[in-house]
Parts: sequence; C-alpha cells; structure tokens
Amino acid sequence: YSPWIQNLQGRREEANIVRLRRILGDAEEQVQSVESALGDGSERVQSMDAESSREEDKRTELDSQEKQLIEQLQTLISGDKEARRGREDELRQLEEERMNKEGKLREAQYNTDDSKRRTQEIRDRIAATQDLKDRVIAEKDR
Repeated sequence: YSPWIQNLQGRREEANIVRLRRILGDAEEQVQSVESALGDGSERVQSMDAESSREEDKRTELDSQEKQLIEQLQTLISGDKEARRGREDELRQLEEERMNKEGKLREAQYNTDDSKRRTQEIRDRIAATQDLKDRVIAEKDR
C-alpha cells in the first residue's frame, strides 16, 4: 500500500477509536442512570408494600368491627319486642355506623387494590430497567 492509503487507514482507525470511546462513555452514563433508577424504584416498592400492609390492617380492623356490629344487631333483633322498641334509636344508630364502616371497608379495599396495582407497576418498571441495564452491560462487554 502507498503511504497515502496507510495514512488514510490510520486516520479511519483513530476516528473509529474516538467514536467507540464516545459510545462507551454514553453507555457508562446509561448504566449509572439505570442503577440510580433501580435504587429509587426499590425504595418506592418498599414504601408501597408498607402502605399496602397498612391498608390491609385497616381492612382487617373494619372487618372485625363489622362482625361485632352484626352480632350486636342480631342480639337486638332477637330480643323481646318491648326491649326492641326501647332500642330502636340505638338500632338505627348502629345501622348507620355499620353502613359507614362498610363504606370505609370498601374504601380500604380500593386503596389496598390500588396500592397493589401501583406496586406491580413499579416492579414491572424495575424489571424493564434491569433488562435495559443488562443489555447495556452486554453491549459494553462486546
């Protein structure tokens, strides 16, 4: 080969090396960004799990209270007529409390389901981010 062609090939190789170094630098930045996102996502999942657990505890407590109210209502209903007449106001109040607690129970269930859904979304994002990180690392290793 002539010196001119050899010089051209040398410049081409230098340009390729510079391009590859730039690509490698970009890939390293992406890996750092992915690792940061994974840390943030893990913290959010833990927070969502704790929130879901609190919602589940609330729902369990409301279930227990509802059972107690039902038992109280059954006792009142099965009592004799005169005792029932004297407790009609109390019965109405208990019924209102039961209905309020049923509403709270539905809300707690909705919040629990919503927390579980959001937790799953974050887990899916973490999995996708981990996949991206693995692909970037694999590209970097090539």
